[in-house]
Formats: sequence, structure tokens, C-alpha cells
Amino acid sequence: MSEELPPPPGPLPHIRPDRTPPIRDPAATATYIAKNKGELVRRALLNAHLMAPMYAIQRQFMALVGFNTFARLGEIRSPSLVLTGTSDRVIPAQNSRLLAEGIAGARLVEFEGAGHGFLVERAEDVNATVLAFLDEHQTPVSTAA
Repeated sequence: MSEELPPPPGPLPHIRPDRTPPIRDPAATATYIAKNKGELVRRALLNAHLMAPMYAIQRQFMALVGFNTFARLGEIRSPSLVLTGTSDRVIPAQNSRLLAEGIAGARLVEFEGAGHGFLVERAEDVNATVLAFLDEHQTPVSTAA
């Protein structure tokens, strides 16, 4: 059994120490990969069977490209919380702004400087935001049988 990977540079305090947190410095990333290449390759090979087959990835992509319910956003009547990171390069924050504008009464919360992984990058802020939203919109549970 190989020894555990050391934590990468720039650890985030809210990440469990047994998880590899996002690395923000490209130079640190290159150094980390160089020092741990063997273990990273071993881990990738060990988990290769978890990778979706290419045909599934292609079908997922085609489903995403063809799926558009933008015109139906106004039908949503439930309290809605839309979250985004302002530095998301995968799904731009503008998409979340459009969602929030299309849903009556939706609340938009943007996490400044956070990327696509804002749920992890800003876990404490995200959790507090979601819990506060849920507290505001609690519905009493009926005890009638």
C-alpha cells in the first residue's frame, strides 16, 4: 500500500484533510503533480472504472445542448434560491442572473471571486445562505392523519 498523498499547497480550512482541495496557484499545481505523479497515476487507474463511457458523455452533452426551458421559468411558483460564483468559467454567473430574473421572487446570491466549485470553495458561506433561506421558507408540517 502506498503512502498517503500530502496535502496540496494552499489548503482551505473548511475542506476535510483527507480530501484534495482545489489548488489556486498553477505553479504550486505543477510542483504538486511532479512530486506525486506516481500516486496520482495509480489513483487514476484505480478509479478508471468509475469513468462514464464516451457514448454516455456524448449523449449527456447532446441532451444539455438540446434542453431549454427558459420560456417556462415564469411558471415556477416556489421560493427559489439561485447561487453562483462570480468567477465560474464553466457556467458564467450571467446564466444564474437570467434564471433569477425569470423566476418571480427568486433570490440571487453571487459568491464574489468563487468559481464553478463555489459549493466547496465557499462552503461555510453557501451553507449559511441555504440554511437561512430554508428557515425563511419553512412550511409547517401537517399532523392531520
